[in-house]
Parts: sequence; structure tokens; C-alpha cells
Amino acid sequence: MYNYVSFMNIYHLKYFIDAARLQSVSKAATANHISHSAVSQGIKSLESFLGVELLVHSKRRFQLTAQGERFLIEGQHLLDSLESAKKHIRSKENEVSGELILWAPQSLIVDSLYETLALYRKSYPKVNISLKTGAAAQVRAAISSSDAHVGLLVDDGFLGGFESLEVKKGRFILIAKSKGEEIDGASIIVTGKDKVEVDHLRKRYKAKFKKEISISMEVMSWGVIKNLVMKKFGIGYVPDYCVIPELEAGKLHLVPSPGTQFQYEVKAIWQRQRGLHPNAKLFLDLLSEHHSENESRR
Repeated sequence: MYNYVSFMNIYHLKYFIDAARLQSVSKAATANHISHSAVSQGIKSLESFLGVELLVHSKRRFQLTAQGERFLIEGQHLLDSLESAKKHIRSKENEVSGELILWAPQSLIVDSLYETLALYRKSYPKVNISLKTGAAAQVRAAISSSDAHVGLLVDDGFLGGFESLEVKKGRFILIAKSKGEEIDGASIIVTGKDKVEVDHLRKRYKAKFKKEISISMEVMSWGVIKNLVMKKFGIGYVPDYCVIPELEAGKLHLVPSPGTQFQYEVKAIWQRQRGLHPNAKLFLDLLSEHHSENESRR
């Protein structure tokens, strides 16, 4: 016969995970609408059940013990499994429901992902899609803090610690409003002088023209750079995916690059410890299929 008293309290587990995520017992209490002492007592009960200390008990700072760090990962797996089981039981057989939380740069959503999003919404109408935009650093932060199921970004070399999947490849190009423009002596709009692709362009320019490139403006968004070029603000430096329709329609034109072009990879990323959320996997499957169809038509 089971001794039910010895079973772990799920609420106590959630209090601990929230406290670790927020780095504060007080903030965990606020998030769960209970008192500070209730969270503290819950964590102590969890420690008693496990037979180890999860926190370094100090009034001056919040810190997990080594056992606490390990149990945080295992505990999150337990909560995820319970949440998945709850959704499975509540849903109809073989019917996909729940939510999909996706982070990606705005230009990637508007210029490359929107068709897949429309298809996903049509295929899985019971899934609530939460779409959030941000630069690569914001996408990584959202994945690290479990605020997203999957993120998409242009790989900038800082994906250590994440699981990733290549979605598509391309190249950075120079674009202008008028046909026949040259880069030598022109005003160039880039996202940032410290970006790896911009550093590549600067080195190739200097090697060819024996002088530094003239960067007139730094704009964080590739979509905004495209719009500025459309309004004749100068020559823009962007990944090709965000200007394909404009190039095909003759609204924008390629500017010859000085030397080799910088190659990029769009990747999907997610937490290594938690694995890929089922709804996120369905989205990536559709995205891969759609990309393959587009490539076969070209």
C-alpha cells in the first residue's frame, strides 16, 4: 500500500521552479498569489522530501545549491510532462491544441515566415499562436528563460548551449533603389559596425578600394533598412530573403559586392534541456516542407 504522505507536492515544485527562474522567493510568491512564507515553507517541504538542500539559505541573496541546480532541470521536466499529459487528456483524440510561442526578427516573419504561419493556423486551428518579435539577442533570451517554445534567427555565431536546426541558407547583399549604382563612395546603411557580416563587408571593401567603407547609418532592423533604401536614403546591406519580392519586381536592384558575399544560415533554436515542444516541431516540419517546395520551383 502506498504511503501518500511521502509523495511530492506539485505546488511546492512549482514554487521552487518559479523562485529559481525569477531569482527571488518574493517574486515567486507574487507570481503564485500567495505569501512569501508559503513559498519558503513549500521549498523546505520539497527539500525534506528529497533529502537535500536546494537553496543556500541566506537573507542577502538567492542562490541554488549544486543539488538545486540539478533538480531545477529535472523538476522542469516533471512539470512539462504533467502539462503535456493534461493537454492530451483534455484534447480530442489526434486533435492538436494548446499554444505555440514563437520568437523571430520582424523581417524574418514579414518576409519569410508568414506563409508557413498561415498554413499552420489553417492546419491546426485549435493551437493558439503567440508571435513575438526581437533581434537575435532577444530571441536567445526568450528561449533561455522559457518564454518561447522555439526561436528563429540568422545565426550570428552565438548559439552555444541551444539545440538548433538549419531552416534555410542565403547571402547578404547590397541593394539600391536605382539600377546601376556602385558601392565606391556611396552611403551604406547597415545594422551595426560590430556585426560579423558587416565586418566581412568592410574588409572586402578595403581590400578592393584601399580605403575604409563609408557607413552613413546604423539601423537595427533589416526591414527598416529596406524601406529606407526604397526612399533613396542610400545603399542597404541586408540578407537576401527580405528583399526577394522587390528584386523580382524591379523595385530594388543589386549593387555589385566587393569580393565574396557573406553567407548566412537561418536556424530554429530551442532549449537543449527541455527538448522541442510538439507544436513547435509541427511548425518546423511545415516550414521545412514549404522551403523545399519554394526551392524546387526556382
